[in-house]
Amino acid sequence: MGDAAADASVLSSARAWSATPSDYSSLRFLRFGPDGRAELIYGYGQTIYAVCACRWSVPAASVLRLTELAVTDGRRLGYEPSAGERDRELAYRLSEVNASFEQPLTSSPPLECRWSLELSEPPWPPGLQLPYKVPRVFYGHGEQVSPPDAESRFAGGGQSITEAEWRACADPMAMLVFITPRASGRKLLLFACAGCRRIAQLLTDPRSLEALAVVERYADGLASEEEARQAHAQATQAWKEADAKCREPRERAEQAVVASLGFAARAVVDVANEARHSDADLKARNGLTRRLTSQAHVGEAARVAAEANPQT
Repeated sequence: MGDAAADASVLSSARAWSATPSDYSSLRFLRFGPDGRAELIYGYGQTIYAVCACRWSVPAASVLRLTELAVTDGRRLGYEPSAGERDRELAYRLSEVNASFEQPLTSSPPLECRWSLELSEPPWPPGLQLPYKVPRVFYGHGEQVSPPDAESRFAGGGQSITEAEWRACADPMAMLVFITPRASGRKLLLFACAGCRRIAQLLTDPRSLEALAVVERYADGLASEEEARQAHAQATQAWKEADAKCREPRERAEQAVVASLGFAARAVVDVANEARHSDADLKARNGLTRRLTSQAHVGEAARVAAEANPQT
């Protein structure tokens, strides 16, 4: 664009800058807060490899400065960036693209992305070992949802979104990453349960539904740890039986239905496992990967079910 202040405003106005907005399995995106803090998230499938926090600024047109970079979560937690990796300047190009990205795993409308951000190199530390091709082009989305009459704001570290933005968001993975450092363990566990409730029609085994209900009660202090352990055992057995059915030969359409039930049952196992193994404080700090796993299984169940029956 050619104006540092205008470019900085564009970068911070988008809810997220995603490398692959239509790929539910890819969780590789950037977030630039108006308070000068940024998050660089790199995940794929059921694994978060790195969540990096840093300061950001645009000291001059076409120059993005990232400073104080540190790896704060993910499988690469413990990696210590070198001095040259902690403070970097990258050339960038902002382009107005007005692109629309379909959301094949949900019934949500396409993501409308007005801007693309092309960096001279990927923003993650060069020495950080990351799988797959590390992207350097991202698409900003979320600017279009900003009604003035939102009843509440979800804020943390200077960043905030409106209730309407939260309800309109089509990416539960991005929602989860946003709230993890801001919400209590109880709310995070209930968020994972809500993901499973989205696909309740696929939870055909009563043991999965009962386990989910127990976890919800456990989050509110209405179920004991022993009940949570039993719920995990029951949900695991339900999933194993569903998974065994997936291995039986059958017609392709029927196989897709069976597979979606298996993914749904596994999502409940993930959530029940989280309740069984971690106290609330630990969940709030370090449970991100497990909750992402449950949301990944939720998304995969929804995707396979939609392919099996396009009318639903």
